Amino acid sequence: MPFVSKWSGESANMITLEIDAVIPGITFTVKKFSGGAVDPDVGTALDKIGTVWETFILNCFGYDKAARLDTFQEFGEARWSALEKKPVLVCHGCTDVVSERTKVTDARKTDAINFLIVSVRSRELPFVVAAKGLVNDVITTANQNPAQGYKGLLTGLHCGDDDKQENYTQRTMSVNKGSSTNIKNGSVAELNDIITFYHPENEGQFPSKRYVVDAVKLQNVVFNVRLIMEADALKGAPLVSDATITENKRAVQPKTVKTSFMNLADSLALQAIIQESEFSKKNMEVKIDNNNPKRLNVKFPVKLSGNVEISDTDIYFGFYLGGN
Repeated sequence: MPFVSKWSGESANMITLEIDAVIPGITFTVKKFSGGAVDPDVGTALDKIGTVWETFILNCFGYDKAARLDTFQEFGEARWSALEKKPVLVCHGCTDVVSERTKVTDARKTDAINFLIVSVRSRELPFVVAAKGLVNDVITTANQNPAQGYKGLLTGLHCGDDDKQENYTQRTMSVNKGSSTNIKNGSVAELNDIITFYHPENEGQFPSKRYVVDAVKLQNVVFNVRLIMEADALKGAPLVSDATITENKRAVQPKTVKTSFMNLADSLALQAIIQESEFSKKNMEVKIDNNNPKRLNVKFPVKLSGNVEISDTDIYFGFYLGGN
């Protein structure tokens, strides 16, 4: 009995069909879906985003097409640029084991835009896994507590069998090759390391753009910096040096802007998005450009907070011996 998917795209090939029955005298054979041939160009959809700031994009197609990943990466990197200032990350669902998914991620060592949400050997459609992870945990947490890492459960979705799950060594290999992981928690998949594909060899064991939560922290820094530098009070305002005495209420001096950034450093530290706000305040610079009197140059260095991913505890023991 042939089944035909109403969706003709390549992603229809990812549909899982299983028969859970034992009927004496009848043998069932289930073939993998095939024949889906339409692979839409995501560029048209990306162009429609325009000037809107979207922080996450959900890819509803396969995660293993290099050309599509290239398109997402190019789009995302442009959004992180100094001219756009609207950082974005692209999420893909994945149900493959580590050896399969890292064939894709390990080849993209400088890709800090794309990332996977994984549920190993789930029979769910991959984009459903990604959507659940985004809505249940990643986006919700990023909005409510941007400094918090992602450890949510993929509730309501099928989780792969116990013997298909990955151990600590396999998960470590997965992370080192740019792929997120999951842990089975009871009968539910739990998000574990949610990371981008980014893992250049020259950055060692802790690449700067690895964890999605760190990118979210940077998104918050960018957002708040824009609130200061793109405020209506700053647009077109007279720009004078700190030493200039003026009665113009619209005039802006570097020290005034610097005060705003000092307050921002304290605010970000209070949210645990950054740490050591005194470092930021001590090392920031706000000054009028040496060659352009209409340009205000700002340097705002920050130390992002970390997240507890590994704990190392030594237990010391001994015996009580009687006597003095």
